[in-house]
Amino acid sequence: MRVTESTVSKMTISDVDGLDTINVIFEDFNPEQGRVTIECFGSAWAHYWPAMGDHTIRQFFATSHVDYLIGKLIDGRTHEPDYDKMSKDTGAPIYDEESCNAYSDKLVDVYGQDWMIDYPTRKTADYEYLGRIVTTIQNALTQNQGTDIMRAVT
Repeated sequence: MRVTESTVSKMTISDVDGLDTINVIFEDFNPEQGRVTIECFGSAWAHYWPAMGDHTIRQFFATSHVDYLIGKLIDGRTHEPDYDKMSKDTGAPIYDEESCNAYSDKLVDVYGQDWMIDYPTRKTADYEYLGRIVTTIQNALTQNQGTDIMRAVT
């Protein structure tokens, strides 16, 4: 049997406009490895980083780019077709895949022969929601431990 211990801390963030209470569990396995688990309104996201440089998980999370963190945490699609932009650009009522096929000639005129590859996209609602949560966590980390986190990174 192998038993491993790690350092775990929990942060609860509440009273944020437009968001329910956020619970975050930070787990450091050593200065280079860590995991974060986030829970908000019954949804949860988690990721393990095996190589974070010489940082704790809190330091790493606080200073990483939001899009990078979301990409690691989100399960599923991060972008979807932007039917509103396609409708505006073509002047046709495009609102789903079927209507794209119906107006494919207009899409070819605007986006070219490879319109099925080059059509406009937007971030999904799940991506935007998780982005607000990640940004809130980063703000809480820098507000509560700002000098410690920034000193360790510089």
